Amino acid sequence: DLYLIHAPTNLGETDEEIRDLRQQSWQVMEQLHAAGALRSIGVSNFEPRHIEQLLRGTGGSRREGAVLPAVNQVELHAYLSQSDIREYCEAQGILVTSYGSVGAASGLLDDPTVVAIAKSHGKSAAQVTLRHSLQRNCAVLARSTAPQRITANAELFDFELSEEEVRQLDALERAQRTYWDNSEVP
Repeated sequence: DLYLIHAPTNLGETDEEIRDLRQQSWQVMEQLHAAGALRSIGVSNFEPRHIEQLLRGTGGSRREGAVLPAVNQVELHAYLSQSDIREYCEAQGILVTSYGSVGAASGLLDDPTVVAIAKSHGKSAAQVTLRHSLQRNCAVLARSTAPQRITANAELFDFELSEEEVRQLDALERAQRTYWDNSEVP
């Protein structure tokens, strides 16, 4: 099982209260993890500084016994690469789990680059965007209620994007969010 803090924001009224409540929540999760009640703990929508705040004591160094999040779930697609988060998490050994990878609400599925790559592989635009996230070494959460889309979303392992195709998709970066922006959360 995996238990997450969904977002770095909370009910704190000041920046200090927000940081303190977030760290208190994490420390309770660490205790439950140590007791075996939670197999894995992680975060969602956290910037690198939010993760560092969880792990550091008031003195600025890593707290003894601090547990790294197993995952950080973030919106990630060709229009929103989140490269700073991906690089930080990879360096720390935290798996990035990508949600919103299809980028449907952003218009990504109609982007001419995505459509052309999909056509060249005989795949849908959604399959190309999901594969792109996989090739960025991210776990992918793909959500659908349509049986045919659920099946198609799982058919990502019989093709691979070339280095050039990955570069073309990476070049679509626009910092375009569809969901939450926590960049201003203290």
